[in-house]
Amino acid sequence: MDTAGSSHVLIVAPYADAALAGKAFANLRRNLDPYHKVLEAGADFFVFQDFQNLFGRVELREQRIMIMVKLAQRPPRPVE
Repeated sequence: MDTAGSSHVLIVAPYADAALAGKAFANLRRNLDPYHKVLEAGADFFVFQDFQNLFGRVELREQRIMIMVKLAQRPPRPVE
């Protein structure tokens, strides 16, 4: 559940090391489905809105990528 009490999906993709995770993150960002509009981006995250007006956030954390989708509200910036 998100802070509004709505459900969402969390996908965790682990990689062998941080370099591979970084390459996968860059590839995901570069090839994001055109039906997803990037609203905010940083070196290790981006926030998007999909064609159903739901939100998502992708974060690079060391050797894994964390993806949250189907959020009813725009997520806050990741804690730095």
